Order: sequence, then structure tokens, then C-alpha cells
Amino acid sequence: YQLQKAEENKELEMKIETLRKKESAKKFVGNFKITHYCPCRTCNGSWGSKTAIGTIMTPYKTIAVDPTVIPLGSRVEINGSIYIAEDTGGAIKGNRIDLCVSSHSEAYQKGVLYNVPVYILAE
Repeated sequence: YQLQKAEENKELEMKIETLRKKESAKKFVGNFKITHYCPCRTCNGSWGSKTAIGTIMTPYKTIAVDPTVIPLGSRVEINGSIYIAEDTGGAIKGNRIDLCVSSHSEAYQKGVLYNVPVYILAE
């Protein structure tokens, strides 16, 4: 019986260590205001679908950030989803993120989210 319990404890310790490693692989940046934008001319002006780092905007992947808060190229976790900090914007200052979606109407529909915890993922 004791041998069985020792084995179970060892398994639990390994699971706990795995969870700790996962948690340390991401760094809490702060709570952010999240807005939404799309590649249209209204949202992105003359830049079109090109990002600040030269990639093409990808809905549900590209986010615009303040590079003094979140470095460009960072993988970012927002509400359990992973995004890439590929873009910047004139109104994106401090703890604010603009999340790329498919269309202008979807950007309006998604609206604004407040106090959303944001994490940078370690490579």
C-alpha cells in the first residue's frame, strides 16, 4: 500500500512540476483594454493589410501593440488564445491592444473589452 501511495505521490509531483514550468513560461504583462480592427481602409488607413513589421495582417492572429510595453514579434496570450504582436497604431499606447478580425462589421460587433489579463509567452 505504501509503495502504491509513494508512486502516486511521485506522479502528482511530476504533474505539479509540469504545471509550474508552463506557468513560468508566460509572463503577466498587465490588464489591457482590447479593441478590434480589420485590414479595411477605415481601420488601417493607407497601410492596408501590411503590418508594422512588414507581414500581412492575419485575422485572429495579428495584434497591434505599444512596442514599449510588448515587444514586436512576441507571442501573446489573451483569454486563452495565442496572438503575434506584429502591428502598431497611433492610438495603441500603453496597456491597449488592437486585435485583428475578419471584417469591419465584426470589429464593431466585438466592441471593446476592459481589464483583460495579458501574458507574453516565453520562446
